[in-house]
Amino acid sequence: MINFIVVGSKGSVILAVLQAIRSFTDARSVVIGGEDSRHLRWSTLCERHCAMRFDGSDDDRFVSIVGHFMSRTPHLVLIPADSEGARLVNRVRDRLSVNIIPTPDRPTLEMMDDPTQLQRFCTLHGIATPRTCLLRRQPGGELPAFHALAAEVGLPFALRRAGCGDAGSQVISSQAEYELALNQLAGAPDQLLAQAWVEGDEVDIGLLADRGQVSVLSLQQNGADGLRFISHAGLEAMAARLCQASAYHGPLRLRARINRSTGEVCLLGSQAQFWESLPTAIWRGVNFVAESIRQTPRQEGVRRPLPGLAFRSHPLVCADAWKRFFSSDEPGRLLRAMTLDVCSLGTLIGSPRSMPRQGEGLSRRVARRFESMRRHAAPAATRTLQREHV
Repeated sequence: MINFIVVGSKGSVILAVLQAIRSFTDARSVVIGGEDSRHLRWSTLCERHCAMRFDGSDDDRFVSIVGHFMSRTPHLVLIPADSEGARLVNRVRDRLSVNIIPTPDRPTLEMMDDPTQLQRFCTLHGIATPRTCLLRRQPGGELPAFHALAAEVGLPFALRRAGCGDAGSQVISSQAEYELALNQLAGAPDQLLAQAWVEGDEVDIGLLADRGQVSVLSLQQNGADGLRFISHAGLEAMAARLCQASAYHGPLRLRARINRSTGEVCLLGSQAQFWESLPTAIWRGVNFVAESIRQTPRQEGVRRPLPGLAFRSHPLVCADAWKRFFSSDEPGRLLRAMTLDVCSLGTLIGSPRSMPRQGEGLSRRVARRFESMRRHAAPAATRTLQREHV
């Protein structure tokens, strides 16, 4: 029986959601995703993969697919994994009769995903953000000149691809560094983001909000010793203020920085979606996907993961995890899911930031191998049938 439909365009985020689902239930999941998630059809966590375009041309087909599964499982739950999935669901929400996890409405989603709108909103509500400029390529492919950009955001500034989840920010202090960075980002999307550089420690904030009130929150920092969950009153207050001011509803990922000299916090960016490091929070006691479906009973306050160090790569690499392999709790189920699933094996190498990309790369290579074996097996099977027929 299919109990969950996970919809989204980013394969790494969808995989993290599937792992989170398997951590608390054996119920089966269907993925409705784009080309980036096609390799998940080989995953043991995915019962079926339905390819989908997210530009609006497949909206009717999406409604039909959801309706098909709803006719078989009335208690089905629809989980938008990323921003594109949420946009698709918002476009056809009035045509769906399925249970949907908390999801931001269209204006709020667009504001959270647009750096310019987000900066205006934060300025209006007293939330500190660095000066930001969204670089749009001109028809001829040109970007703003260095001196004009430096005058707008100041020096030094960080240059990266637009989007909260993109790693690889480069600190720019000169014309030569700017030109070198543009050459390295030549194949990037049409939009780049320049932000005034704030010297300090960067922190990823993951949260789940219920109509403006934060219900689950994690602060995680990628350090030399691994991925560490921390506590910080200033960051928590900033996240709560943002959610309350926007009446945010659903999962939200934020990037923030703590100024090393002043201790002040500033918001760098946001994404209205789940994030790739969901499994690490499960290892520390909180399953964001499970909480989005049904909150665990609590007396009051916000639920947080236990502070401390989480696994840096695949949990099977950590000796402390081995003893939990046969455990019946969520970390044990997660460990087995990540060990026995071909699409999760790629996380055996790399840091948390590179885990999803490397995992996808390995699973795609394995998937291509399986596809090649299947294609070679098909003619052989046909010849066997022909011989039997003769």
